[in-house]
Amino acid sequence: MGAIAAATPAPRPPGLLHSPMPRWLPPFLLIVLALLLTLPVLALAASWLQFDGAAQAILREMAQTVLPEYTVTTLVLCFSVGLGVAVVGMATASAVTLFQFPGRRHFEWALLLPLAMQAYVVAYAYTDFLQFSGPLQVWLRETFELRGRVFPEVRNTPGAVWVFIFSLYPYVYLLARTALAERAAQLMEAARLLGAPLSRRIREVALPLARPAVAAGVALALMETLADFGVASYFGIQTFTAGVYKAWLVMDNRLAAAQLATVLLATVGLLLWLEHRAQRRMRFAALRGQRGGSAEAQPVPLHGARALLAPGHPTTLYAQWLRDWKQAVRELLAHMQAYPDAAPQSISCEFIPFPDYGGGSRYSIWEHNLACAAWLRQEWAALQKPLAPTA
Repeated sequence: MGAIAAATPAPRPPGLLHSPMPRWLPPFLLIVLALLLTLPVLALAASWLQFDGAAQAILREMAQTVLPEYTVTTLVLCFSVGLGVAVVGMATASAVTLFQFPGRRHFEWALLLPLAMQAYVVAYAYTDFLQFSGPLQVWLRETFELRGRVFPEVRNTPGAVWVFIFSLYPYVYLLARTALAERAAQLMEAARLLGAPLSRRIREVALPLARPAVAAGVALALMETLADFGVASYFGIQTFTAGVYKAWLVMDNRLAAAQLATVLLATVGLLLWLEHRAQRRMRFAALRGQRGGSAEAQPVPLHGARALLAPGHPTTLYAQWLRDWKQAVRELLAHMQAYPDAAPQSISCEFIPFPDYGGGSRYSIWEHNLACAAWLRQEWAALQKPLAPTA
């Protein structure tokens, strides 16, 4: 009885009793928070409810004069930046994921550093370094006795494309690196065993696997490009964002600026939908973070000049697959050599699971069987070689 009484907890004082939180309170707080976050979007949408004659006149004037130029410049900028970040991000992700070269582990995190800098800060740095009075051109003129401008003008549309590409490519790099690290190992090794050359393995295995991740990263980079004003203003580029600022500050009509901003908002909404659709298409064939544990499952080592140029060259990653099947076939071939009368009539080459033929890789079963037959012939020829005499 004493033990039971000691184990019984003492009653709480009346002041420490708390009533349970109502079930409706957390959803209510989430709704309030969501409404606060969507207030800027709702304000832009509400600008069309206040459409007046002054805003209509400004929009008509801009549509007849500058809006076509703004639209064309913005489209050219988005197309160039999207293509550039896709190429640079995919190349760097393939290099650090599928290659082994000196400094690879440092490049894995160093390639993310541009995200720590705003694009307009990078624009200031590039312009100061490459302009006529910058240190690079001054050094070239003094060293090689050159005259005039060595490099073309930086502050233009190509210069802005360059700045955006090398400021925003980490969006594509990060997503593509994750996709390749988690899914490419087994399929790239299977394609190699089927006899596919390196170019085909990259074109028909690595690129299809990383395509949804690249699309999502490009969508994020384009949203940053559309929302940026600092680079366009500093380089003197007439983009749609610059048109919004001019309608607000130069023409002093916030209503017209808000109505122009809704066009950008609709474009960003379309990019978000495309990014969400690309993310839904990402299907992982391997467990998250899974990588083969054998030596062949690690990135391929590079040497010499290729190791120095590795961050810009995509290649492949070899994984140790089919080791047990190969060992079983070797034992079977040894049995066939020792007991010719008990040799089997056929050996099946269909040892790769069926799902690995899919995923956009388009493996050729005919080439697969030819590669297996060639390997079997090599193994059998190696068994037929006479042993070297021992001393």
